[in-house]
Amino acid sequence: MQGGKTREADAAVGIRWLAVNDTPEAEEAMQEFVPTSYIKTVDPGDGIVGVDEPTPMMGYNYILTAGKHVPDETVYEIVKLLHENPEKVRGILTAFADFEPASMAPTYPGLSYHPGGISYYTEAGLVE
Repeated sequence: MQGGKTREADAAVGIRWLAVNDTPEAEEAMQEFVPTSYIKTVDPGDGIVGVDEPTPMMGYNYILTAGKHVPDETVYEIVKLLHENPEKVRGILTAFADFEPASMAPTYPGLSYHPGGISYYTEAGLVE
């Protein structure tokens, strides 16, 4: 949300983020198109342009994808590295600032996890 182009546009003409309806119905409608989406209230603060008051916005989780041809061990190791190094993940990109390892294995209707991911998530106690 606060990348270079956002800051560039704000410096040139000013920007203001628009609020979404903060209702269960609005969130459900968003999830029809982006299953990983949710409504998150963004508060104004240092370095956040275009937000002058608490503003409900669409948020979404990033999902790593892997084909069936990718070895289970490869996916297991990647997921393990992410889970065990949250500070490094948060430092990669500002969008990852809220990364929480405990939230790595949510259930999404219609989406399934790679067997290597399931193996690590089970070992880490994130899924049964």
